[in-house]
Amino acid sequence: MIDNGEIFVLRARICKRCGRILTKAESVERGLGCQCAKKEKAAETEKTPIPGQVDVYEWLKSNESN
Repeated sequence: MIDNGEIFVLRARICKRCGRILTKAESVERGLGCQCAKKEKAAETEKTPIPGQVDVYEWLKSNESN
């Protein structure tokens, strides 16, 4: 029972990615389970371009001017 108009916050214990129940405090803080956190990190790394990588359209544009 809440007295004196006190407000309390309950952290969600469900993974943001897969919806499973989170049991570890670290996972609850992060909002993702350990497997989903690994998958999220891998997906983010895939998005970063490789240094020196050239897009097909950029390559075609550079060859058209020659």
